[in-house]
Amino acid sequence: MLAMMNLGAICNIANLPYTAQHGFSSLFYYALALLVFFLPVALISAELATGWSEKGGVYVWVKEALGIKAGFVAIWLQWVENVIWYPTILGYMATTLGYLIDPRLAENNLFVFFTVLTIVWLVTFLNFFGMNISSWLITLCVAIGIFIPAALIILFGILWICSGHPLEITYSFSHFLPPLKAFSSYSIFAGMLLIFSGLEVSAVHAQEVKNPRKDYPKAILLSTILIFLILSAAALAIATVVPKAHIQLATGTIEMMRYFLADFHLSYLLPAIALLMFVGAFGMVSTWIIGPSKGLLATALDGELPPSLQKTNRKGVHVGILVFQALIISALASIYIFLPSISATYQL
Repeated sequence: MLAMMNLGAICNIANLPYTAQHGFSSLFYYALALLVFFLPVALISAELATGWSEKGGVYVWVKEALGIKAGFVAIWLQWVENVIWYPTILGYMATTLGYLIDPRLAENNLFVFFTVLTIVWLVTFLNFFGMNISSWLITLCVAIGIFIPAALIILFGILWICSGHPLEITYSFSHFLPPLKAFSSYSIFAGMLLIFSGLEVSAVHAQEVKNPRKDYPKAILLSTILIFLILSAAALAIATVVPKAHIQLATGTIEMMRYFLADFHLSYLLPAIALLMFVGAFGMVSTWIIGPSKGLLATALDGELPPSLQKTNRKGVHVGILVFQALIISALASIYIFLPSISATYQL
């Protein structure tokens, strides 16, 4: 369960066009980010979550070391940066859904706005039923919406190479190693670190497993390996098949899939794959909706938030915080109405 939640939180195939545009050197960035950031975070999260397995995750760890105020700041930062991010991933989901119905809806401001509202309140409501329902929902969404599209991308890349098609990148050491003296290389690496961030969020669920000291580290290790393999292999597959100019001009992963399917004369599968990608993003949103907000509950119970945000239902779910969070996301999402361009809103 925890491994699938980690995959749902981090393994975002919507980021693949960004990484694929760097060609074979994307594997270098992935490997470096794994060694200096992703793996250390995984080991630290496993150690701290098993040493302090009470509910609260990052909040509990920092509170134990630096005090309750510092713990509040840590969990607040983890939570608030995700609140700002929700309208972007929800906008991606809305445009993908619009593409399924009618491509023109993907640029319709009202459609995107009301779809975002529907998704955020639906995910919030589903999380009211407790971790058992949430974990099964996330597991199903990850299996359907991340594994299958990523596996198809990797398979298409392998078939492309085996069939003797011309490759869009060169597999050599000179192309593997980026220009390390260039400032742009560090900017790209920072983007890779952002893609790998968030593994510690599942620590708030450490108590939900039978044996946190054994099961949580296993889940962290499994998810670390799977995330690295899926993202790096899929990015290389896209870079191998799709010309860099097309990747730069693409509007997202759905455009990458369109390119793949057209070359293999399977364009009729595009709506089905777009639906799978929507399901995968739904699982990602569900993971982040319930994760950092659960850490805020521990803060609330320690008296750092108003009593209204301490309320839980019969399932032990922090409904006050979830509703408060959904209201903020809804307000932020209203920007889709006030700006003329969906793309400009997403970038902002």
